[in-house]
Amino acid sequence: MKKRIILSAVLSLAALANSFACTNLIVGKNASTDGSTIVSYSADSYGLFGELYHYPAATYPKGTMLKVYEWDTGKYLGEIEQARQTYNVTGNMNEFQVTIGETTFGGRPELADSTGIIDYGSLIYIGLQRSRSAREAIRIMTDLVQQYGYYSGGESFTIADPNEIWIMEMIGKGPGVRGAVWVAVRVPDDCISAHANQSRIHQFDMNDKENCITSPDVISFAREKGYFNGVNKDFSFAEAYAPLDFGARRFCEARVWSYFNKFTDHGNDYLPYIEGKTNTPMPLFVKPKHKLSVQDVKDMMRDHYEGTPLDISNDFGAGPYKTPYRLSPLNFKVGDKEYFNERPISTQQSGFVFVAQMRANKPDPIGGVLWFGVDDANMAVFTPVYCCTTKAPLCYTRVDGADYITFSWNSAFWIFNWVSNMVYPRYDLMIGDVRATQKEMETTFNNAQEGIEEMAAKLLAKDKNAAIAFLTNYTNMTAQSTFDTWKQLGTFLIVKYNDGVVKRVKDGQFERNSIGQPAGVIRPGYPKEFLEEYDPYRYKNPCCTTDTVVFSYKDEQALKEGRLKVLLVKRGNHPSIGCWALPGGFVNLRENLEDTARRELQEETGVSGLPVEQFACYGDYQRDPRARIITSAYLSIVKESDVSVEAGDDAADAAWFEIEMEPETAYEEDGWEKTEYYLTIQNQDQKRNAVILKKERTGLVREKYYVVKEGVGIAVDHAAILAQAYELLKGRLHSGQNMHLPCQSAK
Repeated sequence: MKKRIILSAVLSLAALANSFACTNLIVGKNASTDGSTIVSYSADSYGLFGELYHYPAATYPKGTMLKVYEWDTGKYLGEIEQARQTYNVTGNMNEFQVTIGETTFGGRPELADSTGIIDYGSLIYIGLQRSRSAREAIRIMTDLVQQYGYYSGGESFTIADPNEIWIMEMIGKGPGVRGAVWVAVRVPDDCISAHANQSRIHQFDMNDKENCITSPDVISFAREKGYFNGVNKDFSFAEAYAPLDFGARRFCEARVWSYFNKFTDHGNDYLPYIEGKTNTPMPLFVKPKHKLSVQDVKDMMRDHYEGTPLDISNDFGAGPYKTPYRLSPLNFKVGDKEYFNERPISTQQSGFVFVAQMRANKPDPIGGVLWFGVDDANMAVFTPVYCCTTKAPLCYTRVDGADYITFSWNSAFWIFNWVSNMVYPRYDLMIGDVRATQKEMETTFNNAQEGIEEMAAKLLAKDKNAAIAFLTNYTNMTAQSTFDTWKQLGTFLIVKYNDGVVKRVKDGQFERNSIGQPAGVIRPGYPKEFLEEYDPYRYKNPCCTTDTVVFSYKDEQALKEGRLKVLLVKRGNHPSIGCWALPGGFVNLRENLEDTARRELQEETGVSGLPVEQFACYGDYQRDPRARIITSAYLSIVKESDVSVEAGDDAADAAWFEIEMEPETAYEEDGWEKTEYYLTIQNQDQKRNAVILKKERTGLVREKYYVVKEGVGIAVDHAAILAQAYELLKGRLHSGQNMHLPCQSAK
């Protein structure tokens, strides 16, 4: 189990992240495979019913008033003057392909204005009804809050059309103060960007009117309130109006990091910021290493940090079936310590999700596609909703009076939640069936897109209304087909996995025996690895292990200069599955410690015949989540060309890493000499960092301890063991001691 201690101050942020937890991913038109602008949105809330909103185009007499209700709660806020002409809006895209998404960052609470009439949700849908471009939407939205007041807290908006994508961040001015302060920055066409419940706009160029638009008082208001006192060029909107803390990094910015990590080569560069080791923020936008497709963005919306140091599919909370979901709230307390779980992009409390595709090379009715789904993106099917659609599919509405607490068998929201909630507890066992159906449907829709749009284009050339009717019908047909298929999937899953067993299936049909009765069931039980690793009776308590630090050198000159590599294995089992570790394992009852060290080294790396030296013992009672485990640490060294490394036993991989360790700080405290070291291990494929604290005091009795202060991706306390071994060997090399190595038969 990964234990993550957090400060109590983080807990309030965690609660905020649970309440307003949305994600927007952004792709510029020159960063997409088809030249489209792409934005995504997940509407995450434990009180939001997932539906496809529809506002038909209309004209109104002068003086008509529009009642405004808060999007989150339905609370009546007031009336505003209605526009004479409004445009067709389906979901979060209008008939001109303008799309708006959002994430809430809250910001300084004293700037909220409960007297305002316009909340962030109303701002989105009123803005969509009145705008023909992203720039026009920005103007309309900012004029509305200036005229009627801004009711909500800090908000990040994604505002896009087929040619441009903007991020606009806005926050109020406090109780009874009309308007808001805001800044809008255009995302370069060849870049990707994202935001996830934390303000991300820092410095901006107010003189670049083509790419930056602001309220006139965005800086002066911050000065007036005491949020900023520097020169204008150093002003940061995020730092002034939404100061960062650890929770904002880990629950919010981490989702942006995962997107950047997936599609750029800078993930390792930005990870220290996410871990709280540096205050240098990630850039607002970056250039991807390759162009992204619409499907790439759909798949990214299903992300749970898989394959990264934040991966939650293999920690203790994943349970026996590796579920990548965590119960709310994310933070919890055990004894006197506070912990948290990671918060990935995909989460169970999503009301609806979409990936918007906007294309300038096609007429508006055809060019704008809102790939829409209800519930969790990981479990949803993105169906095509064309921006000209004049009728929302019935299953995407409040059919039969469905809402967040009213179930309906005709509601897509409830059918998708019915299926997903069956899958969550036995995720790894059941997700394959979900994924197969999901992939089949999305592939079908993707492959059909070109043909459907060719047909629509032919109709459009003759009769616009006929083309709109055709695309409306197609939108409704695909949604209904998806709904029907998912209901069938639900009935299939309840039969196949009923009562904890698995029914046999062949060619999509449940098998029967020779006399027509259901075939015998499969009893999966719990996965073997789960039982072995988390059975408290598997090992005697306390348990003894060995861990061996094996250094290598290229040649004698490298050895003299202390240029060394260390041999590590990637854990293939719990705990710390997927992390890099020292070769080691449990001591057999009739086995010497040195023999255990040599045996585990051979089993996990294929290296044998090395001399080993015991140099330390590690026995913190919290060092391993399985049991009370005490390890004897061993040291060895070999010429790199004398050994061949091959992963074996329970190791998923074995590799050499270059090692560097430099002291960062040194001080005395309470009679101890303390030194902090910055440890780096890396090879051509990856890099890991850790901060190690060494404390020692000398006399007739000498005490020395090494403790991991910070570090992700290195198993348990192995970074401390490695640091102690490295310092020991470097000291010997520096003094000229033991330069003559003993004879070895390593292989």
